[in-house]
Amino acid sequence: MMVIFFVLASSANASRSYSEFWDEQLSTVVEQRHHYERVLKETPEPEWTTEAIDGYLMNSMMCVYYAGVFHLWENREHAVTLNAAFHGGRFGGWPGNPFNNWEPMQVYTIDDEFSPGDLVLQIAQESYWSYMDRDAAGNDIARPYNFELAVYGPDIEYARFSDASPYNRNADWGLKPEGALYMIGAWRETTDITDAKDARRRQAAKEHQQAAGNDNS
Repeated sequence: MMVIFFVLASSANASRSYSEFWDEQLSTVVEQRHHYERVLKETPEPEWTTEAIDGYLMNSMMCVYYAGVFHLWENREHAVTLNAAFHGGRFGGWPGNPFNNWEPMQVYTIDDEFSPGDLVLQIAQESYWSYMDRDAAGNDIARPYNFELAVYGPDIEYARFSDASPYNRNADWGLKPEGALYMIGAWRETTDITDAKDARRRQAAKEHQQAAGNDNS
């Protein structure tokens, strides 16, 4: 199981820190993906190793994941499609599917059929949305943030012993697609958690004021 999740930074300094750290992580993933892509393309398919297949698929999924999260981070909303989140050369270009003549990987839903070497995207339903921004009046705006991304192996049997699973905070709604080799999830505090925290803070402030009033009486 792979677990990486982002929390949007609340200050400019924090944003720069996040950006620098994740740019380094992304650079490593892109480099590894290109390495395994070269290995696969230079080797006859019958001689492909598990290391090369797994390394390419995992790092391809990670490139797409980073693109999706960076788009969320910068725009406070999901890209219309994950392909749209790829801009410039930051993510190494959209990955190809080694089991489909290196045609672009497709992004499917959990309800679609198994497709070797392609991706599965699940976005949390409205009850698991998060506060992402504020309107002009200062009211919190809830939007979808939490999501799960998976990549299929070459066949369902290949991934039979995979321990891929949704991130535990997304387990109430996220599912493991049959045949998924790797999964990774993004999570941000949901509106119900934020609302509960705010209610507790208001109650604590009220009790503090009442206690102060009693002390002064």
